[in-house]
Amino acid sequence: MPLQFGLFCAHFSRSSYSCAFFTGVARADNSSARRKTAKNQFERAEKEYQALEARPEKDRSLKDYTSVLNAYRRVYLITPRAAEVPAALNQVAGFIASWAISLMKNITSWL
Repeated sequence: MPLQFGLFCAHFSRSSYSCAFFTGVARADNSSARRKTAKNQFERAEKEYQALEARPEKDRSLKDYTSVLNAYRRVYLITPRAAEVPAALNQVAGFIASWAISLMKNITSWL
């Protein structure tokens, strides 16, 4: 892997600059570690989801649902470049859609 160097500078006031020197190798290693961490988090989220689905719906609480939802959200918060991110986003969207449907059913039952 080629070694890449960079210089990051930020302007804080009229006469004050701050600069930092960095290399691309450390970033590549960090990206790989983050993708692995995201993969592990996705596997934990899947297990948590399976445990939730194994319980009867009447025994599930809002805390249980939000815990699973947050487990999937952590996947793309760790790094958006992991291979598991599209599946995690899909699960989050599915949860939100199912909550919206159940909320609409509850609202129409009140009318």
